[in-house]
Amino acid sequence: MKKILFILLILPFFGFGQWTEFYHNNQMQFISNAEQTTDGGYIVSGVTKAPGSTSGGNDYDMIIMKTDINGDSLWSKVFGGYEEDVVNKVIQTSDGGYALVGYSENLDTSNIPYSFILKTDTNGDSLWMKPLTSNDEVFSFEQTSDGGYIVVGKHGEFYGVLIKTNSLGDTLWTRILDDTLYNYSAAYDVKQTTDGGYIIIGEVGPNSNNMNDNAFMVKTDSNGHTLWSNTFGGSGMDFAEGHSIEQTTDGGYIYTGYASDTGATTVDFLLVKTDDLGNIIWWKKYQGTQQQAAAFNVQQTTDGGYIIGGVSVEWTGSYDLFIIKTNDVGDTTWTRQIDNGEEGFGSIIQTTNGKYIVSSSTSNPIWNNYSDLTITELGINGNIISSTNTDLVEDSNKNLLKIMDMLGREVSLKSNTPLFYIYDDGTVEKKIIID
Repeated sequence: MKKILFILLILPFFGFGQWTEFYHNNQMQFISNAEQTTDGGYIVSGVTKAPGSTSGGNDYDMIIMKTDINGDSLWSKVFGGYEEDVVNKVIQTSDGGYALVGYSENLDTSNIPYSFILKTDTNGDSLWMKPLTSNDEVFSFEQTSDGGYIVVGKHGEFYGVLIKTNSLGDTLWTRILDDTLYNYSAAYDVKQTTDGGYIIIGEVGPNSNNMNDNAFMVKTDSNGHTLWSNTFGGSGMDFAEGHSIEQTTDGGYIYTGYASDTGATTVDFLLVKTDDLGNIIWWKKYQGTQQQAAAFNVQQTTDGGYIIGGVSVEWTGSYDLFIIKTNDVGDTTWTRQIDNGEEGFGSIIQTTNGKYIVSSSTSNPIWNNYSDLTITELGINGNIISSTNTDLVEDSNKNLLKIMDMLGREVSLKSNTPLFYIYDDGTVEKKIIID
């Protein structure tokens, strides 16, 4: 059994019932996102350092974890091979299972990274994994009304990409998203719209160094053909990027990201509201508590306002989570800064009870600066009351076939040694049992 530290912390009193859970496994872990599931719990995705890897290596595996409504871990699954495997997002699918996208260096003998989509059953066991394209990065996706998937990312070094698959992950079409005025584009988020088409947000610019970039918004039909596109930035700004987008209840759109004015030493949260044709109705910038702030997630809330999440960053590189709640015209209702150590932002969602779930990764000297997957429940007004550190629970509904060492030799169970555990459901886990 993994030995981990259990901690109960009581933070300053703000309200009743809010919590933070740290999921610790004595390895470096980095968050991707969390979504609420139909049973009221959560599905969490991230990346975990493979046991036995050196701190400077790139030997990462994908991890997904299911929790109950209180954030207690029910099971976790690790997917990966000898090379790097990264998940960027997980969602619950219409059949009650889960799907995730990312990239892997284990789908090609030459270790070329391939983007992929992976489907699991309700217990997180892999059903299939399909490559999308080589040398692509995929950042976000969702299940579409036909049961398939729509995926966005970056094709090679220069162009945003939109990929449609069927329900089995087979690619139906791929579209390049670019702008004739720019040499570089990337697509970071996509949503299916009420007309069956898609809305995409990202960035365009002269190159990939972020300077002089503009936020890039694209509307397509159901076949991925561009209907219109808009940019935000240009004169008066060093750069602007869009990272998360939603269609709003009035048929328009809301997107968030970050921007910096020309000559400014600060970077601010950006929130832009448009009509159904992408024409800007209003836009707002929000300063963080430190010199730089970057927003990566926005959702329209049940009161018609918006919840925005990201990080606030010191020039020294110290990260805190930074959350802003606004009304329907972008005026700030409340803000919340979360500092449990060095924070990496994953996502924020409003839950069915009107509260909010923030996913992050947290590095803290208490755990020898290992970075842990973390989810935090905020109250309706952004309050937190308690924090706990808990086990990652592994699935027991599979049988171990054999154990192999790093050289591919079958061995017996050993403590304090990185080994590959091969199961009858086709999954392979790399782990080390600590005495």
